[in-house]
Amino acid sequence: MSNPLRAILLSVLGTIVTVEIVWKTLGHFDVDMPSYGLLAGCGLAFLLSSAFYEHIRKDPSIGSMLFGLGFLLIFAASVNVISYFGLTIAGPRIDGPLAAVDRAMGVNWMGLMLFTTSHPALNFAFKFAYRLSIYETLFLMIWWGLSDHSRLTERLCLALVIGGAATVTVWLLTPSFGAFTVYTIPPTPALKIALALNADYANTLLHLWAHGPGHISPLTVKGLVGFPSFHAAQAIIATWYARKAKYLFVPFVAFNTVVILSTPIQGGHHVVDVIGGFGVAALAIWLATLISNRVMAVSAGKEAIPALAAAG
Repeated sequence: MSNPLRAILLSVLGTIVTVEIVWKTLGHFDVDMPSYGLLAGCGLAFLLSSAFYEHIRKDPSIGSMLFGLGFLLIFAASVNVISYFGLTIAGPRIDGPLAAVDRAMGVNWMGLMLFTTSHPALNFAFKFAYRLSIYETLFLMIWWGLSDHSRLTERLCLALVIGGAATVTVWLLTPSFGAFTVYTIPPTPALKIALALNADYANTLLHLWAHGPGHISPLTVKGLVGFPSFHAAQAIIATWYARKAKYLFVPFVAFNTVVILSTPIQGGHHVVDVIGGFGVAALAIWLATLISNRVMAVSAGKEAIPALAAAG
């Protein structure tokens, strides 16, 4: 039985790419098309290879793995470009209110940052986990493809699509650029903190918001730092789906606990951004599960009818 979720995911991907192309044409954006074309070609090669392994080689696990890799490559590149386009229509910035919410919760963001200056080993672990976390979903897909037959890859992709769409939508309506744009770390402590993202990164995003995205290329494009945190949402989503992967759940819980703790420090997020990420993850997992179960049930019912007719 082919996985009917793929048709939904490919329809979503086609819609996103169409929006991207139309928006680029109407907005006359300066996009590095050769580089993005290369990424799209690689993604398409993965998708075609997945069909080969699914229907010719009869290896559905490898087929799902290749599908997931190709889908996420094209999806991530397209959403990143669209988020840059969105800089030109984004609503009022809300970093001030987000910082106020942090303070109301008793969070001292500056204190968190200064704490890292006296704990370099902890900060190194935070930086390592934060940077590595963007690859964990790819690792999970490869693990499934090579070691079991869970067929959860498409469900994971659907959850990431829902989470990404929710995050970008909220950001477009109420953009934010992180705590670095609200607070200034004293020069001496700043030199002691090894960060994945810093104030220069945040100020670059502010410049793009104020003056437009300029040249958009996968070689220079930056991820948005805002509310809710997709970094946190992705960590939770990956951990949720890893619970059925043999030997992986406990390591994923431990690793993503560090990722979530690192996000305000290494990513420059407001703490409330991370809390928002929990909400996005819960919504994405719930909707992905609901949609997946219904689609698979309908598909199973359709396949059962011819079988019953033949048996009769």
